[in-house]
Amino acid sequence: MRISTLRGPRLLGWLLAVHSLAAVTATTADAVPGPCTVDPGLPNPIYIELQTSMGAIAVELWPEVAPCTVNNFLAYMESGRYDGTFIHRTVDNFVIQGGGYAYDEGSDSFASIVRDPAVVNEPGESNLRATIAMARVGGQVNSATSEFFINLADNTSLDTVDEGFTVFGVVAEASMNVVNDIAILPRVDGRWALNSALRETFSELPVLVAPTDPPGGFGCFDPFALPENGLSGWLRALVDVTGSFLEPDPLTGGPYYYMSNSCDGSGATAPPSVPCSTDRDVAYANGIGWFLDTPMTCERVAESEESLAARRDSHHPQVTANLVEVTTIYMPEPTQGALVLWALGSVCGLAWLRDRSRPCDGDNLSI
Repeated sequence: MRISTLRGPRLLGWLLAVHSLAAVTATTADAVPGPCTVDPGLPNPIYIELQTSMGAIAVELWPEVAPCTVNNFLAYMESGRYDGTFIHRTVDNFVIQGGGYAYDEGSDSFASIVRDPAVVNEPGESNLRATIAMARVGGQVNSATSEFFINLADNTSLDTVDEGFTVFGVVAEASMNVVNDIAILPRVDGRWALNSALRETFSELPVLVAPTDPPGGFGCFDPFALPENGLSGWLRALVDVTGSFLEPDPLTGGPYYYMSNSCDGSGATAPPSVPCSTDRDVAYANGIGWFLDTPMTCERVAESEESLAARRDSHHPQVTANLVEVTTIYMPEPTQGALVLWALGSVCGLAWLRDRSRPCDGDNLSI
């Protein structure tokens, strides 16, 4: 069955069904967690600090609540693998997330940090505001490795998703100002802003300063233009020359080679980089699935990819210069411990989180 034989709003039926099934299968097979050998001499609680480009975040870890998770977190911390990572995701009134990726300025490259075997899930404590918990692969209960998130609100719905997300500590109330400052930073979508094989990964990437456009913008590809109804929607994907699949992105390998419906071909300066003789089939997204649309001429294809390439080339250095870096995560020396304890003074610890109706050392703080 050739997709190219279809015209109009016909669903790419069997093709999409196969892709969807593969995605579900890949995320529902549970990961096998690695061994968990916890140091019995660990203090409880443990106080650490995350040094970020927005300020320090003091955290209280709970080995009695989630011993394997805390042990796993400390292994990444003590090996220095968290040093130089960045906060790679923020979602309003939900979470900020980090611990998974680093950017190398010298090679201008993004990469996942070296990850240990997954850690066993240890749910129990609720995902309340200011708690820190482990991120994982959707549908895989025991798949947490290095990535963690800080809850910006009482996300109690996370307590029941796939047996619950493991909470293993809490951020000091005094440090939540830093967390909140990160949460309200401008965000970029890596699809439109990065020349990186991982650009699809960073769809909600916070930056210290939002990238700016040159006068007149970048031409016809505007990812922020609101789509019109039906076949006029701006978000399109190129269909491969055999008419069987969506054209893969040459850098990421992902199946979406984006096209814009706003391009008329008048601004093209060269032939498209993909094979094209008279026109190329495209598909569009309408919120339900991918549908075939009217083909685009070679000139329109060329102008669309040139415009998007110009946007990425301009935004990429601006974004990489303004990542929210986690310079280091460390356990303060005893002489610094007083500072951490002072920062944690507005958090009475686990018992108070379990019953927040009680006063905290005479204060009625809401975290």
